[in-house]
Amino acid sequence: MKRGPLFEKMVVNYLCKAFDTNAIERRVMGGKNDRGDVAGLYWRGKPFVLEIKNRGRVELAAWMGELADECGNADTDMGAVVFHRKGKGAGSMGDQYVLMDLRTL
Repeated sequence: MKRGPLFEKMVVNYLCKAFDTNAIERRVMGGKNDRGDVAGLYWRGKPFVLEIKNRGRVELAAWMGELADECGNADTDMGAVVFHRKGKGAGSMGDQYVLMDLRTL
């Protein structure tokens, strides 16, 4: 398994355990209609989009642009980017970074 999908799986597993649910799952890639990498997260009845990144180069602005497109496709304004924190592996999933704009927070 490539590192991107593997990291997505690790994030989903962490969230399922943290929220004590099996309702959170990885999405199949949606192309131009992509609605994020994870299904099953909601905030106040609205889908909460997660874009998950495991890249060598951090590109915050580009990732936020991608997240905005995916939130639009999911008909929500709620979402965040989860990205790999260098040096923190499977045993420290809670230490990964989360990026969102102040409006969402």
